[in-house]
Amino acid sequence: MKTLNNKSLKKMTSTLLTLSIVMSLSGCSTLFGSAQDGISIRSQDPDAKILVNGNYVGKGNAYYALAKGKTATITAEKSGCSSQSVETTKKVSGLTWLNLFFWPGFIVDAATGSIQQASPTNYSVTPVCQR
Repeated sequence: MKTLNNKSLKKMTSTLLTLSIVMSLSGCSTLFGSAQDGISIRSQDPDAKILVNGNYVGKGNAYYALAKGKTATITAEKSGCSSQSVETTKKVSGLTWLNLFFWPGFIVDAATGSIQQASPTNYSVTPVCQR
């Protein structure tokens, strides 16, 4: 059986310490989640322009990749109609709870915004037209 010499023991300790530091700088949501939440937007009016934060994303229906931890204003507008807007909401990501086993991950997930996710991910917004 081979015994560890002082140099091998220092190298192994250094490797374990480095690995521990790297692991402590990672949060579960940051590691295993995506950087964006996909939201689907539908309008009952197929001619309605869909805007997210004032930027055109589609007509009638749209998909938008929202950055983790962020909210957005979704607007549907059509010429001759009153535009309607809705604000997205967010909740705590389920992956964040895995950080209970490794608490420094909470700090990392909070700093990166991964601690929250869009919820719901489906939105309906339709301009109001006078008949």
